[in-house]
Amino acid sequence: MGWRGCLQVERGSGGMPDHAGGLAYWKTIQGTASVNDVITGIIFYGTRLYMQSSSHGSSTAESTALVLLNTRAIKSYQSVEEMIKPDSEARWGNQFAFLHVSIPKSIDAETANPLDFVFKAQQVIKRKRSSLAVYLTGRLLEMIRKFKGPETTAQYIHSTLKNSSMGISNMTGPMEQVSVADHPIGGLYFLVVGVPQVTDNKGVKRWKKVEVKLQDHVNIPVFPDGLSPESYEEYAQDYLSKIAMESLPQNRPLWELHIMKYPTSNAAGTTLAFKLHHALGDGFSLMGALFACLRRSDDPSLPLTFPSSRPGNDNRNIFSTIFNTASNFGWSLIKGCLVEDDQTPIRSGDVGVEFRPITISTVTFSLDQIKQIKAKLGAVDGNAESYNSNSDLHGKVESGCENRERLHRSPKVQLMPGNSLREDIQSRCLQYLIDELEGISLFSFVTDNKGVKRWKKVEVKLQDHVNIPVFPDGLSPESYEEYAQDYLSKIAMESLPQNRPLWELHIMKYPTSNAAGTTLAFKLHHALGDGFSLMGALFACLRRSDDPSLPLTFPSSRPGNDNRNIFSTIFNTASDFGWSLIKGCLVADDQTPIRSGDVGVEFRPITISTVTFSLDQIKQIKAKLGASINDVITGIIFYGTRLYMQSSSHGSSTAESTALVLLNTRAIKSYQSVEEMIKPDSEARWGNQFAFLHVSIPKSIDAETANPLDFIFKAREGIQRKRSSLAVYLTARLLDMIRKFKGLETTAQYMHTTLKNSSMGITNMIGPTEQMSLADHPVGGLYFMVIGSPQSLTITIMTYMGKLRVALGAQKDFIDHQKFKSCLETAFEKIFKASVMDNNGIQRWKKVDVKLQNHVNVPVFPDGLSPESYEEYVQDYMSKIAMDPLPQNRPLWEVHIMKYPTSNAAGTLVLKLHHALGDGFSIMRAIFSCSQRADDPSLPLTFPPSSRSVIDNKNIFSTIFNTASDFGWSLIKGCLVEDDQTPIRSGNVGVEFQPITISTVTFSLDQIKQIKAKLGASINDVITEIIFYGTRLYMQSSSHGSSTAESTALVLLNTRAIRSYQSVEEMIKPDAKARWGNLFAFLHVSIPKSIDAETANPLDFVFKAQQAIKRKRSSLAIYLNTRLLDMIRKFRGLEMHSTLKNSSMMISNMIGPTEQISLADHPVGGIYFTVTGNPQSLTITIVTYMGKLRVAVGAEKGFINHQEFNSCLETAFERIFKTAVCTT
Repeated sequence: MGWRGCLQVERGSGGMPDHAGGLAYWKTIQGTASVNDVITGIIFYGTRLYMQSSSHGSSTAESTALVLLNTRAIKSYQSVEEMIKPDSEARWGNQFAFLHVSIPKSIDAETANPLDFVFKAQQVIKRKRSSLAVYLTGRLLEMIRKFKGPETTAQYIHSTLKNSSMGISNMTGPMEQVSVADHPIGGLYFLVVGVPQVTDNKGVKRWKKVEVKLQDHVNIPVFPDGLSPESYEEYAQDYLSKIAMESLPQNRPLWELHIMKYPTSNAAGTTLAFKLHHALGDGFSLMGALFACLRRSDDPSLPLTFPSSRPGNDNRNIFSTIFNTASNFGWSLIKGCLVEDDQTPIRSGDVGVEFRPITISTVTFSLDQIKQIKAKLGAVDGNAESYNSNSDLHGKVESGCENRERLHRSPKVQLMPGNSLREDIQSRCLQYLIDELEGISLFSFVTDNKGVKRWKKVEVKLQDHVNIPVFPDGLSPESYEEYAQDYLSKIAMESLPQNRPLWELHIMKYPTSNAAGTTLAFKLHHALGDGFSLMGALFACLRRSDDPSLPLTFPSSRPGNDNRNIFSTIFNTASDFGWSLIKGCLVADDQTPIRSGDVGVEFRPITISTVTFSLDQIKQIKAKLGASINDVITGIIFYGTRLYMQSSSHGSSTAESTALVLLNTRAIKSYQSVEEMIKPDSEARWGNQFAFLHVSIPKSIDAETANPLDFIFKAREGIQRKRSSLAVYLTARLLDMIRKFKGLETTAQYMHTTLKNSSMGITNMIGPTEQMSLADHPVGGLYFMVIGSPQSLTITIMTYMGKLRVALGAQKDFIDHQKFKSCLETAFEKIFKASVMDNNGIQRWKKVDVKLQNHVNVPVFPDGLSPESYEEYVQDYMSKIAMDPLPQNRPLWEVHIMKYPTSNAAGTLVLKLHHALGDGFSIMRAIFSCSQRADDPSLPLTFPPSSRSVIDNKNIFSTIFNTASDFGWSLIKGCLVEDDQTPIRSGNVGVEFQPITISTVTFSLDQIKQIKAKLGASINDVITEIIFYGTRLYMQSSSHGSSTAESTALVLLNTRAIRSYQSVEEMIKPDAKARWGNLFAFLHVSIPKSIDAETANPLDFVFKAQQAIKRKRSSLAIYLNTRLLDMIRKFRGLEMHSTLKNSSMMISNMIGPTEQISLADHPVGGIYFTVTGNPQSLTITIVTYMGKLRVAVGAEKGFINHQEFNSCLETAFERIFKTAVCTT
């Protein structure tokens, strides 16, 4: 870190100042307002007052405070001797993290209730107590520092600071007056300034003990004599501003002492200003060192005492902790990396603001008065409504008010019961609806004199809400259907007037193709409530047609989460929630025939149409496939969507397209009465209680010829997985958090971005199984539509009377809604036929006859050449076959027999197998099952023991921290951040189709074991860093300076529970612990940088590998990656292209037998393998066999000089061996 800290000590004539010291930030007292609540509220309120006075309207701008926090396990100061111990719990150094805290907005800060700021601070602090986000942030900073270096760490912190509006840091001072050299200290404060860096001539930051020359560190400025304390105050401030901007000389210890021997308005005597580089330590370290030099003024023999530190996290329950941690940490990442605060009177946003002059001033408060405020507010609930005189405006539906305040970008809901109403009963129906819906229909949104939006009970004027359009007389039902659709499209685009209750009723008294008589269209603002609330209210107005005395019945709701085990829940939750954040905030779907991507698409006209399916037929499909109704209807929609996309634009059926599925998050899924829902403690309360999940629409190369049942099976896999995930609840908590702490506008913006980035929205409601009636009049049909969302396509689903009705809201003149309906019907027919009438068309492996002539290839080379010449022929041949795809109309393997001597073998046998057959573990086991020991075929092959040990779960927090940092970085690296283009990474598009050269280099396993024994490392540590060191040597020799470039190795790992090879028979058993197939994951490992690889200590690479591997042992990231790959495979297809492309090289290894093997009684002299067809310029594979370790290098031909690369690997091995074995 390169910040400088200015610490000022003001020496007085004696006496206790009224600002004895700040209390530890975030100190809270359960059930009351705390001192920190109060002071935080004062700072935030004062900041908004200043902003408003400087620029009218800026008090509602987005402004964030970055709060720096000490992350040590012990919060009380320790002696320097204690802090510098290696195992100290409060060790010296920079041990801090940060949290983003939004500064509460205010329409008019001058007239706002000032206590709002205290209560909002209290709410935030309570929430933070059940969050581990600050610890995750601390570990993230540590991870970046270890694996990306101090420069990257500084850049990350710089970006985080730059994006926020202000920084807040605090320290706890002693309760008694202190003295230095028997001189009482009257006051104390500190400040953090500047951002320089410290680097030695090799670019390595190290500490060195040196002699201190006091004259180089002590400065005594001279001011004019005879001035007043106020004038000296100005001189002191100017002097402090000047030295704050000056960098500390880096050729001596990084501290200075400035002695100003003049009285100021704050100090009767001398002022001492300590200026220390942040590299020396954080405030906790430096203040601890300072207090070690100070003594109590009243009795120097007594120790200094400090206020008690903050309590630990209030982990009321594990789910609260997980929710709050994920939301806080996720928002901190997004805020720090991507989202800047607004430019305001407290944030200029200027480039290089850190180098601008600053003024330093202080303001002092009485701690007793702050404690008085604390005591007074301790009995007041932290809800601003509890003390607001206007709270009666909430009326009957107060408990649901907070969910109805979103006015902008709010979709409307239309409920359209298709029925026939006679003229003489229309008024009776209207009055009946008003009476039944009184709880919601009589309230209007108003803004009070403080700019706060509230609900107010008002009188309803029916003429303002009921509309009866007039169409031409004497038309056919089909023509009236068109008129009705055009009318619905028109009213869908019109905003509801906000000066009256937010609902309308449209009565179309004409027969259509769907309704023999009148159609009622209810248009309601989403602020009134979500579909669950509004449908519940509607069903309260309806009765059963057959017997009004009986209640309506509904199909049984979906079961709860299938939490088979906690690890499955954690894995699925992390992957689903993480992907949802990335997808919603950063990654937009492709533009396709169902997604125009137009700006302002939510304001474009839409067409609304419906298609109806038989629920009985859907149940038949369900029974045949062992799926659920949700599986079936989702598969029909996805298949129909791909059919439409392909028919509209060839190739678009493989585009990236995502459905945003909206879900009800209430604990009770069955509808409740309005009276029940508006109760404060209702489990199914009124309002907007929903969340969403991103579900990828399965791709298809050719949707027309694809197996239609694949879409059902993929939907089923997805739904089963979601049942063991808490992601939907995390998303709900995230929305709730954004609403509470960022406001309704920010929540609406977040939802808007999430919707805009996806291709379609899907939501569904369950209707009754019996026919209903409204005022004794039967309802023939029912559906709803969400409008005003920034998507070109919205799909809603409603079941009613044995029918399932799908409504389509499609962007007019962009999506052909008739054609889309036709594709949905075609999808249904094909799925019904394939499942009910035909055999299940599932893709499976099939045993077939093998024609050897199709699989065995014997190339012919010229006769009479030297082994070296044949070596070249073999390499060219292997490069050629590596690029040829395997024919897919026969088993996916080939054997190539080259009967020519090379420098490595008397003959060469090449097996080429598709990765779909299995991973290296599976295929190597199959090969070894065909081989025997050369010395005694009756004995089994033996293999070295596996080097990977179980996860070292020293403590749960270490596991969580390392898992979060490793997995988070892997996601970011795989999806967003590419390595630099270097001599080992061309970055060319289509690099996977370029020719490659395949070569090998062999090392002695005994020598590697010698290095291992000398360094206390593992074989994996040693070989990994031989590769890394050799790679950096090659990079530097090819392009000076590239050895410091950002380069990452993607390491592939076997994830089976059993590491030892099993027989093929054992692996293909369904319950095998080491089962056949592709069971691998990956980790991103940064290749250590080196300013000069030639002169670097080669053992540094080994030690860095050892550190990284030890850290990985307390991380579950590899298992999370496994689950992520499994999820992507199931829902997105078999693609790792982006992850491979963004990294520089791939490393994979296999363990071979310790004895020589023979194949058909022919001894095998050597074994190696390589992976081809991946989008990287360099692939490295490792095999041990017969005491040798062979490294195979697959290099992009014409870009990487494979011979020079091999030479660099050999040089790296020689230097590491010489340094470790010969000189240690």
